[in-house]
Amino acid sequence: MLVLALLTMLSAPTTTSPREVALYAPIVSEAREGCNWHKDALEGGLLWALAYVEMESGVVPPYARGITLAAACRESRGYSLKCGDGGLSCGVFQLRRWAERRYGVDRHDPIAAARAWLHRIGVVTKKARRRCKGRRAFLVANAWVGSGPKGYTCRYSRHWQLLKRWKRRAKWRSLPSTLPQRQSSGRLP
Repeated sequence: MLVLALLTMLSAPTTTSPREVALYAPIVSEAREGCNWHKDALEGGLLWALAYVEMESGVVPPYARGITLAAACRESRGYSLKCGDGGLSCGVFQLRRWAERRYGVDRHDPIAAARAWLHRIGVVTKKARRRCKGRRAFLVANAWVGSGPKGYTCRYSRHWQLLKRWKRRAKWRSLPSTLPQRQSSGRLP
């Protein structure tokens, strides 16, 4: 099912540019290494499928590229059949029944769930911008959609913390492996 969805997505005309895909490559690589993914997620090409959904959504700001990968890692390790909270939250993003009612999606379909999740974050971002001045509204909305309102506190999610870690690692890996050595003058500092 996931492979069919991925093939359909890749064969359809997209608005993603090669430059955008290149920007996601280190993030997808770090996500692959930095999470204990379920075997179905790695075999089915879920990571790149989620990256493409994120690129096409137009909701995610540049500083948060890869947030869907981090959310999928933290919530379910990419396992689409996982259910938590006593069966209330299901799928890759652990969505509740509101996603099925509001968007008419199957919570176990990772592509449809990602689209619904990103759309909902886009809608909630407007409220976060009004309530949480001085904070990154997209990240606050991500926290609200990911874990419920909790009094609508202006906080960031653990998805963001994980994504920042991946980005730091990707940055370190991109540095040249041979840094220039400092010349010794023979004197002690």
